[in-house]
Amino acid sequence: MKGLGWEALCQHCHHAGHGAVLERADTLRYSLHGFLELLALGFGMLGVLIVCIAVFRILPGVAEAIAAPRDGARAAQRFETARAKLREPALLAFAFLIAGELVGTVVVPSWEKMGILAATVVIRAFLGLVLAHEHALASARPGSHGATEASAQNGR
Repeated sequence: MKGLGWEALCQHCHHAGHGAVLERADTLRYSLHGFLELLALGFGMLGVLIVCIAVFRILPGVAEAIAAPRDGARAAQRFETARAKLREPALLAFAFLIAGELVGTVVVPSWEKMGILAATVVIRAFLGLVLAHEHALASARPGSHGATEASAQNGR
């Protein structure tokens, strides 16, 4: 057997009279391929579902802030609370989207898939830095939602 690739194995099995083994190997290969495609789709759908749930959770607060425009400070506090509630789910959703793109790239490797994966990773890294910086600024402001979260986590 000259090469170590799939084609070399197929040729070896065909010439050696192992047709049944070759058929089983093909079946396994296509089954694994299908499973990985479903896994990639599932990761992507899970990421979208996480974002949808997070958005639906903050909608009442945003609606109240929009409905009461005269109370500027209270509306700003509600918007800040809504933004704080979206930080973690957004990062988690991007992690699942990256996992889906990674599995999809393994299943069908192409330059296009690798480019999409690289872009998704760069966006996720940038978003993580921005959200961490925003959280640090919000935690430093007295009376902000971030400061309340920080003091609650510290037991104050």
